[in-house]
Amino acid sequence: MSKHSSPRSSCEQFSDRAFEKMQLEEEMRHLLRSCYREVSFELPLKRDDGSIALFNGYRVQHDQSRGPTKGGLRYHPDVDLDHFVALATLTG
Repeated sequence: MSKHSSPRSSCEQFSDRAFEKMQLEEEMRHLLRSCYREVSFELPLKRDDGSIALFNGYRVQHDQSRGPTKGGLRYHPDVDLDHFVALATLTG
């Protein structure tokens, strides 16, 4: 992964190489690339000094064919929806 690659594009490159080796049809590739659900939300919090801070949150479910999806939380200002899509794709 280069310094300029996003987690999502790195994941897509990894998946594409695997799909190529498996010789998957394009329809199956599309299904495996697609996330089941992506949720984005904003959480406003009042700080001790009275100001309001707005935080972004994300939940991505990649595949629920094998039952409930798993998930995790990441708290960092640099984490965005792109990171969560990549994590959900890799963990299924």
